[in-house]
Amino acid sequence: MSGAAPRSQLVGLKLLTADTTPADDAAAIGWRTDVIDISNNSWGEEDDGQTLFRPDDLLDSAFEAGVENGRGGKGTIYVWSAGNGRDVGDYANYDGFVNRPETIGVGSINFQGRQSWYSESGANVLISAPSDADDGEPGITTTTLTSNGSYTDSFGGTSSAAPLVSGVIALLLESKPALGWRDVQEILIRSARKVDSANTGWITNAAGFHFHHSYGAGMVDAAAAVALAESWNSLATRESREVALGAINAGIPDGASTGVSRSFDLDGDELRVEHVLCAVDIDHVYRGDLVITLTSPSGTVSQFSEVHGDDNEDYENYTFLSVRHWGEMATTGPWIVKVSDGEAGDSGVLRSASIKVFGTAIASGYDAWVGNSFSASEQRNLSIVARGADPDRDGWKNLMEYAMGGNPRVPDGLTPNNLVPVAGASVPTFRFIADAAKHDLTYKLMHSTDLDEWSVLTPIVFETNGTLETREAVLLPGKDRRSFVQLEVSRAN
Repeated sequence: MSGAAPRSQLVGLKLLTADTTPADDAAAIGWRTDVIDISNNSWGEEDDGQTLFRPDDLLDSAFEAGVENGRGGKGTIYVWSAGNGRDVGDYANYDGFVNRPETIGVGSINFQGRQSWYSESGANVLISAPSDADDGEPGITTTTLTSNGSYTDSFGGTSSAAPLVSGVIALLLESKPALGWRDVQEILIRSARKVDSANTGWITNAAGFHFHHSYGAGMVDAAAAVALAESWNSLATRESREVALGAINAGIPDGASTGVSRSFDLDGDELRVEHVLCAVDIDHVYRGDLVITLTSPSGTVSQFSEVHGDDNEDYENYTFLSVRHWGEMATTGPWIVKVSDGEAGDSGVLRSASIKVFGTAIASGYDAWVGNSFSASEQRNLSIVARGADPDRDGWKNLMEYAMGGNPRVPDGLTPNNLVPVAGASVPTFRFIADAAKHDLTYKLMHSTDLDEWSVLTPIVFETNGTLETREAVLLPGKDRRSFVQLEVSRAN
């Protein structure tokens, strides 16, 4: 009998034998992250459909420290059971542990390849794994021996699905130890296998990833994930954009699907989305009536809550997580938060809302040109990709190849774009071509009579062709007829 990662070493932390404090939980999450590569958590808050759990600052800090410092700075991988309360109306987004970007929310699939009857759905479910179903139906066989010497063959719940995903992640790290915690999440998303494909809940987001609130990206596929990991290039540095709307104070129409909506526009450079956090502050006497959604600029919808029998009040500055927008663009249009009331009889108010999008900046300008011109291995070699490098040895450095529309891999003369004198002009006149679409470049035409002191000429735009501008500068006559002219091109940022 073998598990998913039979040669892994295990460390057990005794946490659930009694009630714990946030300090206890934070200490467990942050314990020896220099040793613990993968933290499997087959536990959580009550799966009763009535509990809205929000981690406190200690827990938030423990998660952030774990991914920043764990595994020598690559990040401890936190795997979390999505919850077993589906039959009582519970939903994974009501669990603050699974709402943390650092955690991988795991759902359960039965032996028929469908959502287990207890497995909670949510916009924060990233992946699913096989587990059990009804009594008498196949469950998970483990290496634990029973009293009669046979193996346990009825392990189940999302508590069983999560460690199976943890085992697959162990295989990923064995294959490529340098993977970061976000790399692991995207590899799982990309390699997941679509199950229950006839179910109408599946969507394909604008980045081409398939998601379902019940399954996340699908069922974990160990072979596909390991194969992808072997050639994986690490994600770029994580950035974020956020916007908040305070004092909305908009009434939520009672029992009306129209609800109340607010739009959010993110400023800054474009961002390729990974995690999206949406926080809402809502006054409502029966929060189980509410349906809360977030729609991306691309039209992908994340549902954070559904109508259920929770008779408690309010969403008090509560933060939801979605992974369904992974790979989409963050700033191409508005994000829309909508709150509607699915049952008549109670009223409420949307007080405020905010969104925070995490991801990586989209390469543009020279950086994008490098990415398109050179292979991944070449991009790691500065003698090839540095601005001053000349890999094709044609006398044109990379920055000039980019500026002049050249090919850095093939020697070329770049004659059409060179700085050239205008034949037949009554006074010395020079022209060069600049690409106005390359906003990261500055062009400076320099003049000297002695190659010692240089002055800047101010060219005018002589003609345009699309984004290309032919710029022209005239040298005024002087006593010294000797003139030297050169074109300097540099990056503006």
